[in-house]
Amino acid sequence: MHWYYVKDGEKAGPIADRDLPDFVTQGEITPETLVWNETMSDWMPYGKVPDTIAASQALATVDTGPKCSICGKGFGEADLIEFEGAKVCAGCKPDFIQQIKENAALTGVSVMRYAGFWCRFGAVFIDGIVMYVANLPIGIAFSLMMPMMQSGNSRPGAAFWLAFAVMYLFQLAIPALYMILMHGKYGATLGKKAMGIKVVMSDGSPISYGRATGRYFAYILSGLILYVGYIMAAFDDEKRALHDHICNTRVIYK
Repeated sequence: MHWYYVKDGEKAGPIADRDLPDFVTQGEITPETLVWNETMSDWMPYGKVPDTIAASQALATVDTGPKCSICGKGFGEADLIEFEGAKVCAGCKPDFIQQIKENAALTGVSVMRYAGFWCRFGAVFIDGIVMYVANLPIGIAFSLMMPMMQSGNSRPGAAFWLAFAVMYLFQLAIPALYMILMHGKYGATLGKKAMGIKVVMSDGSPISYGRATGRYFAYILSGLILYVGYIMAAFDDEKRALHDHICNTRVIYK
């Protein structure tokens, strides 16, 4: 069976029945396109053609499948290229790349702008001040307890060491809770908010609390190796530090 369809007001075709789904997948034929074959009495929109297995399969692909971020047409997953946070069909790729080269506003696409090394350094510096202030009362308490620990007259009792352990745990917990809760809820600490940046997944979606927890421990690892993990952000194409590589995250401008 052969199909004909209306394109730009003119009859086009014929198309073999086996090739019809490809035309629908590529957006050449949409559910609103008028079509006809020798079994039909009149032309009708493709989406309303009854008893056609190929039609229903192709229509499902257009309605529920992935779409090109530029032209909006439905395609199979294999027919789209993921580039700069967007999915683009082969036909739109040249225009898309040209828009990027010209630093133009991209049609229908929100491209991620990766935060640079110094911007991220500024956020870390601000967060360091925030956590220093939060830990200041505990630091003062430790300074008052030190003479008692060094005194040769009497040894501190169990209550003293219990209080010391609790304060030490609080000192460890404060930065962990700060980083995990802020990133999990807002995608940004106070430092990042001040610098206008946030943490997202590689596809631009928000990170979860679980991801924020893993990123915190990866963040510690970046510092343990002589801060090389942080310095990596200055040389990476997507400005990723080691903890971003480990957790598949990106730091972008809002």
